[in-house]
Amino acid sequence: MISAIMALLLASCTATVAPPPEAEDFSALLFEDNLIPSDAPLIVHDLSYEDELSALLAPAPVDGGTITMAMRMPFTLNPLLNEDASVAEILRLVYEPLIKLDEHHRPTSYLLSSFELSDDGRTATLVLRDNIYWEDGTPITAGDIIFSLDTLRASRENSIYRHLVEDIARYYIMADDRTVAIIYSQPTNYSFAYRLNFPIIPSHHHSGAGRNNPSSPNNMSPLGNGAYRIVNHRPMQDLTLLPNNRALRPRASIGRIIVLIMPDLETKMHAFNERVIDVIATDVATWGRHRSTRTPVITPYATNHFDFIGFNFANPALTDILLRRAIAHAINVDEIISSIYIGQALRAHTPINPAAWFFAPSSIVYNHNPALARRMLEEIGYSYFSSRGFVGSAHAGIVTELHLRILVNAENYERVRVAEIVSDSLRMLQISTEVIVLGFAEYVAALERGDFDLFIGGITCRYTVTYRSCSRQTRCPSKAG
Repeated sequence: MISAIMALLLASCTATVAPPPEAEDFSALLFEDNLIPSDAPLIVHDLSYEDELSALLAPAPVDGGTITMAMRMPFTLNPLLNEDASVAEILRLVYEPLIKLDEHHRPTSYLLSSFELSDDGRTATLVLRDNIYWEDGTPITAGDIIFSLDTLRASRENSIYRHLVEDIARYYIMADDRTVAIIYSQPTNYSFAYRLNFPIIPSHHHSGAGRNNPSSPNNMSPLGNGAYRIVNHRPMQDLTLLPNNRALRPRASIGRIIVLIMPDLETKMHAFNERVIDVIATDVATWGRHRSTRTPVITPYATNHFDFIGFNFANPALTDILLRRAIAHAINVDEIISSIYIGQALRAHTPINPAAWFFAPSSIVYNHNPALARRMLEEIGYSYFSSRGFVGSAHAGIVTELHLRILVNAENYERVRVAEIVSDSLRMLQISTEVIVLGFAEYVAALERGDFDLFIGGITCRYTVTYRSCSRQTRCPSKAG
C-alpha cells in the first residue's frame, strides 16, 4: 500500500512586502521597456487585501509586482555543488536545465534542439539550440556542458544532481562545437533523457582557482540563464532577483523576488503566517499543522514522494502473500488520506506518479474489506484464539498468537498516526499489534537490524524506465526520512 503525497504551493493573499531595509532600490528597473507580460507566469503573484476574494475565485497575475520567498542559509549558490533542497528551489529560477519534463513527466528539449541515443545504447548525442545566452550576453556553448559535467562529477555525494552523472564513462565535444557526445559505462535506454534534467553553469564565470570550492567568490555570485538573475546578495540576510532579459522563456511578469534567509521550515511557516513571506512550498500535512486564520491561494501538485507500509520478510509469517493481502484489505487507505492528509494525497498501488506518461493503471487493488481479510486469515490457518482473544495458529494444542510490531519514526507526526490506525485496524481482526515509536537514528538502526514486522516509511523515487518484454520497470532509491 503506497500513498503518493500531494505537495502544496501556498501563495499568500497579502499586500506586497517591501524589500528589507538597506537593500538597494531596484524599483526603477521594474519598468524597463522590456517588461513584457509572460504567457507562463511564475507560480503566483502577490495580491492586495481588496483583491483577496476575487483572486480566490479567478486568480490572475499582476505584472511588475514583488513577492517575498525564503530559503535556508546557502553554503553555495552554484546549483551543481548545492546540497540543500530549499536553495535548489530558488536556483531553478536562475538556471535552466538541458531538458525539461512536461506535465506528463516526459523529457522534452529545452536548451537542446535535439538529443538522441545510439542503437547500442552507449552514446547520447546532444545538440544545443542556436541563439541562447548567459545573462551577461555570452553565448551558451558545448564547452559549458562539458564544464558542467566536470563540476557535477567532482561534486560531493549529497549534491542535488550528483546521481545524474553516475553512469557516465566519458564525454567530449564533437566537430561542430555545438554538439556533445556522452558515453555511458553500460548500455542505457530512453531513461538517459531524464538524467539530462540538470542545470548547466557558465565555464567563463566559474573556471579557475576555487572552482570546486562551494563558497568561493564565483560560486557565491551566480551568473545564470534562467527566468531571473540575482542582482543583490547580502550574506546571511537576503537575495534580490529581477527578470533576466536574455532568458529563453517569455519574460517573467513578476517584477522582483526577494528571498529571505531563514534557518528552517518551522521559521518559514511562521513567517508565512505572519505575512513576512508570500509563497511557500510545503507538504499538506505540515501546512495542516500550521494552518492559520488567513486564506491562502493553494496550488496542489503531485510529487514523486510515497509513504508506504513495508513488511519484514525475515518473519516467516509475512512471506505468505495471503497474510500480506489480508493486512492490506484490513486497512482503510482512503480514510487515512482523508483524516491525516486532509484529502490531499493520491492513492497509488505502485511507486509511479499517476501523472507520468509511463504509468500503467494496476489491476490489483486492495480495497478496504475486513470480511475478506478475515476469510484470508482463516484460509492460512489463523482461526484459533489465544486466551487474550487474539488470532493465531495451533500446534499440539498450543495457540501461538499472530503478533505484529509496527515500527515508525517519532519525528513524523503523520506516520505515527498512520501506524496507530494500522494497529487499530489489525486489532479489529483480532491480530495482536504493538506500535514502536523511535527517534530517527534508532528507527533506521531497527530497520537495519530487522527488528520489526511492519514499518511506516517513505521514499522519493527517481525513475529509470526500461523495456523488457514490453514491461515498465522503475528503480526507486530510498531517501532518508
